Amino acid sequence: MLLDHQDEYPSEWAAIQSISAESGCAAETLRRWLRLSQTAGVKPKGPVDSQSEQTKALECEVR
Repeated sequence: MLLDHQDEYPSEWAAIQSISAESGCAAETLRRWLRLSQTAGVKPKGPVDSQSEQTKALECEVR
């Protein structure tokens, strides 16, 4: 989600803060996940359905 909407924000951090607030996940956690995906060479997947996004948000909340 972050990678899909990053260009809509003035900076990467602004995107992280906005999306983390929407998902209920801490901004720093989302930033670390982004860095890990970048260093692992993970390519962003296509759009995901809302249930998958909800599941990820709940997992983040549990952590």
